[in-house]
Amino acid sequence: MHCLCGAVNVHTCIVARNARNYQAYFHLDLYVISCAWFLDMNLPVSHLLCLASLVFQITSADAGAADCVVKEYEKEFTTYPYSDADPVPMMSRFYPYFRYDGFTNKPVQKKWKVVELSNEYVQVLILPEIGGKVWTAIDKTTGKVFLYDNHVVKFRDISMRGPWTSGGIEPNYGIFGHTPNCFSPVDYTTRREADGSVTCTIGALDLLTRSTWRLEVKVAPKQAFFTTRSLWHNASGMEQPYYTWMNVGIKSAGNLQFINPGTNYIGHDGDAHPWPVDEKGREI
Repeated sequence: MHCLCGAVNVHTCIVARNARNYQAYFHLDLYVISCAWFLDMNLPVSHLLCLASLVFQITSADAGAADCVVKEYEKEFTTYPYSDADPVPMMSRFYPYFRYDGFTNKPVQKKWKVVELSNEYVQVLILPEIGGKVWTAIDKTTGKVFLYDNHVVKFRDISMRGPWTSGGIEPNYGIFGHTPNCFSPVDYTTRREADGSVTCTIGALDLLTRSTWRLEVKVAPKQAFFTTRSLWHNASGMEQPYYTWMNVGIKSAGNLQFINPGTNYIGHDGDAHPWPVDEKGREI
């Protein structure tokens, strides 16, 4: 994949499954389907206007609810830190980045910056000092976590530059593997929108391509989900490679099943493999 002068924009949605206001969205989906069906039947426009009015009443019944909340604070985590960087940058395709090669099995108690976005349904925690990860997300109607909430920050030699830790949603941008900033501080800003929604936008300059990436995490009023909007801008005037993906942590159990459309997946070796049944006949 390559990006000429311009930007790449991707929008995703993460839903809290148990939240109460699914009914409104169900009716809205039903309206879209019904509308298409009635159009095929050549029914009068007045019928469609009645449907539209009904759906508007359902989806706007809670209008005027309290706005969302954004706040910043520090939270203490048991942390297994990494060493100072090797002072000599890697003379490889990852130049001019440094590597971190020292790790420990002795934890410390460390405070990390937290940006919290919330409404009455969901609570989202973002850690801008650890790559801007969406550290966890909680369904406030049940108190249950629906993104893996890691209570320990344990850095290990996994990523391109060394340190990596699991949990939540990890945004990745670059040319290979985990983003160079997956463990280190990134730029961030928070914003309150006119419609009452709140956002936290994280980002960094990718030194390999001299391009900049941004990820907007948004919580809107009366919605039982949060969204992300990704922007990657190449202002270099030259064609640049780009590689982006999201790494999501979900607490698993013996009966966990991951359902995703498609016929192939790409492994860590970069090769394509059959999906959902692998070469050995195992359903993965």
